[in-house]
Amino acid sequence: MKILRKAITTLGAVFLAALLITALAPRAARGITATIVEITNTSANPVPTVSADANFPYEAVICAGECGPVSFSVPSTTTTGVPVKRLVIEDLNVNCVNAGNPVAVELTVPASADTNVVADTGPISYPFIINFFESGESFRHSTVRIYADPLATVSILSTAHALPEAQCFAVVTGHLETK
Repeated sequence: MKILRKAITTLGAVFLAALLITALAPRAARGITATIVEITNTSANPVPTVSADANFPYEAVICAGECGPVSFSVPSTTTTGVPVKRLVIEDLNVNCVNAGNPVAVELTVPASADTNVVADTGPISYPFIINFFESGESFRHSTVRIYADPLATVSILSTAHALPEAQCFAVVTGHLETK
């Protein structure tokens, strides 16, 4: 019985030592390896970096009806003076009040220079059918990917524009690309 107890105790000690070595060895190896690695930025092998000013968040509020501007012009420079390559519209929220049912809202953007659309075809239209609620409000959210060149005019039109009390607000959200 004493031999069995000594054998189990010895095996347990060896097992515990193996667990400790396994737990500690990878951390030590990573620490040694991390001090050996050196990253250099040469013209032959540049390290990729992203400029902090590559994309500027952008938001515009436009309105269809008697409530404000029905269009906006894409800026040609950012607030810090960096030239804009294009506007990328990523999100469109539309809220209509007193518009009736159904309501169609159309966002119109001139064809971007880097699209496959022929310039003679005119602007590109993105129609949205708005959900109507019993409270008299209508709402629609869409995730989109629309490109607009600098100084392009982005506008909104609603089928509810004939009703004088109808107002449709659109919030266009995205970013300005500078590179």
